[in-house]
Amino acid sequence: MTCDKILELNEGKIMKLFCQKVLLAILGSLMAGPVYSNTPQQSKGLDPAIYLKYEDYKWEKLVPELGDLSAEITILHVNPKTGGTQLMIRCPKNYHAPKHWHTANETHYCVYGHFLMKDHDGKVADLSPGSYNYMPGKMIHEGWTNSEEGNLLYISLDGPWDIHFIDGMPTPKQVQDMSNRPEFPRPSKPPVYPSLSEVK
Repeated sequence: MTCDKILELNEGKIMKLFCQKVLLAILGSLMAGPVYSNTPQQSKGLDPAIYLKYEDYKWEKLVPELGDLSAEITILHVNPKTGGTQLMIRCPKNYHAPKHWHTANETHYCVYGHFLMKDHDGKVADLSPGSYNYMPGKMIHEGWTNSEEGNLLYISLDGPWDIHFIDGMPTPKQVQDMSNRPEFPRPSKPPVYPSLSEVK
């Protein structure tokens, strides 16, 4: 047998062994399955969890100069890195939030009551209980409550909270002005949540 023939046979054996080892490694990783752990590793610098009850909220007048005519605000959380803010605003009945805008994108979720919102395009929406809306940053809007009840809105912004009134700080006359309030639609029902028997 020549030297070339011996080399050719040895190369074939080496290649076969190599392929077998690669195949075993792939099969081993597939058969191992996912790794589970009962104790997740906490990342350093993680914000603590926050739990607040409604009765513990710290409410402040949105425009203190208005006294009892002012809406009230409570800040729930501010992200220390992004400034993203979650808050709640509650308005008295027959209240007008004059035209204003916010720097950050804003979402509203109506917890109770009704809030008619009008954007700069003239579109009017009734934020009834369970309703949600998204308002892009710097979009001018205004809103009204009805004559039967106040309302409570949960608001989330993807940046710091600010408010810029178009016509200066609201006056008692402005917040009580219902002359341009759109007509409220017929009352809508609050959201119907599935019963425990329906959740599977």
